[in-house]
Amino acid sequence: MKRPVLPFILIALCVGVLLALMLNAGIFSLWQYRFSDALYGGGQPLKNIAIITVDDQSLQEIGRWPWSRQTYVALLKKIDGSRLIGFDISFFEPSTPIEDEALGKALRTAGNVVIPQEVITFAQQDGELIGKEWLRPIPALENVTTGIVNVFTDADGVSRAIPVRISGRSSLAFVLAERFAGKQPDFDEPRLLVNFVGRPFSFTTYSFADVINDRVPAGTFTDKIMLVGASAPDLHDDYLVPTSWGRRMPGVEIHAHALQTILTKRFLHHQSFTNTVIVIFLLSLLTALLFWQFSELKAGLGAFGLLLGIFGAALILYYRGILLNLIHQPLAVILTSIVCVAYIARSEARHKKHILSVFGRYVSKDVVKHLLTGKEALELGGQEREISVLFVDIRGFTAIAEKLTPHQVIEFLNHYFGAMTDIVFKNNGTLDKFIGDSIMAVFNSPHDEPAHAYKAVKTAIEMIDACAKLRKEGLPDIKIGIGVNTGKAVIGNMGSPQRQEFTALGDAVNTSSRLCGVAEPDQIIIAEATYQQCKDKIIAKKLPPLKVKGKEKPLTAYDVTGLKE
Repeated sequence: MKRPVLPFILIALCVGVLLALMLNAGIFSLWQYRFSDALYGGGQPLKNIAIITVDDQSLQEIGRWPWSRQTYVALLKKIDGSRLIGFDISFFEPSTPIEDEALGKALRTAGNVVIPQEVITFAQQDGELIGKEWLRPIPALENVTTGIVNVFTDADGVSRAIPVRISGRSSLAFVLAERFAGKQPDFDEPRLLVNFVGRPFSFTTYSFADVINDRVPAGTFTDKIMLVGASAPDLHDDYLVPTSWGRRMPGVEIHAHALQTILTKRFLHHQSFTNTVIVIFLLSLLTALLFWQFSELKAGLGAFGLLLGIFGAALILYYRGILLNLIHQPLAVILTSIVCVAYIARSEARHKKHILSVFGRYVSKDVVKHLLTGKEALELGGQEREISVLFVDIRGFTAIAEKLTPHQVIEFLNHYFGAMTDIVFKNNGTLDKFIGDSIMAVFNSPHDEPAHAYKAVKTAIEMIDACAKLRKEGLPDIKIGIGVNTGKAVIGNMGSPQRQEFTALGDAVNTSSRLCGVAEPDQIIIAEATYQQCKDKIIAKKLPPLKVKGKEKPLTAYDVTGLKE
């Protein structure tokens, strides 16, 4: 059945609008972050970036935190061959004047050091971040270059970005990148999505204690960018990041990843809202058209291919700096597929119900259901099976019809056929056809009926009783003759490709018709095969051998008068 395209287009539009509204409202935004997190990693840290960490070993060897400022003066002497040094250790509170001055002098003498400042509260003004409250280095460290060390943490507790500038002041990573390249990085957005190249501790890392105690070979730090920060869990300067996999990343390493992102220019951007909405509508429409044009299986495979294409495109675009929306766009395919399948199922159910209702007036609903089961049921041919066939014919119909107008004849037959058909269906029989004033019914086709012989005889008896009731209702004096036979027959579609009929063919059918032909008014004649299958349930008298048309040998038959209690 050719499907109309309009409902599928409407489904695509409705799904697209729904997902666009959800996207605009931020529904599933955190899930979008998490799905995008799976794309991170797989890169190699730059060799010229290294980290010196305040780890547990350093705390054990050097002593309780915070350390004396002389400790950092000693560190600066050990790494004086470095290209740049960035501290993620705050110097916001004064120590002793002598130590503070000594540290300030060492930092200014080195000339390649960037120390942190931090924003406590933010505000947004004209699209820019403004710092309301600040933590700045102590006065003794004035004239030393500073960089902001804030890290942005999203609502799901994962840190994915750092601020580029706040109140016109740059972040630590951007200051280091600018001094390394000799020019300001070409990035003018307020927020930098950090392109994490690996899991925590991917960068070359040295223990603070090992460095100041000369356990690191000389020349190790020559011409490198060194970042100094805490990694000991007790110092609480660590974060969950997209590549954490349950392990927290030290804040200093987040700045290292940010610095690599800037130096390699592998900037990341989320797919724009407008582009996401356009793709949502395109995917919804394409999915809907698949279900319009193809079978559910082929369309489902096509939809699965679209999903694979989305995730493949996400991987490719990630390496080009775009984080594809991996929630709303796949949902466009999934939701459209679900709604299309539901629509198709409902439409086909309604279509089959309509066919069953219409054609059930002409043939048995069992036959219609069988023909609706699939293509094979509509093919010409059949199968051999044992059935019981019932033929019933009105005796003296010509005489009755002569006394009625054509309209009255039709009304009479409709009433009669309706009563007889109800009895056939009630006993699980299949109405095969009407032949003039005759009816052919089949039992054990197309569905199995174990007691088909008995059901056929029971139907015949009820037909006789029904005719008596019809006479009392004012119908003409109806007398019927019935023949029933049981045997092998071919059941299936017969005819031509242009016109087919689901029926039964074979000697068993012919014999039933012949028995009907010799039956007296209101007599039921059954064949030997039928009698043998239900003799314990019926009252029947054996008749003299019957000679019928088309049969060389007389038939053994029985006259049925009722059912046993």
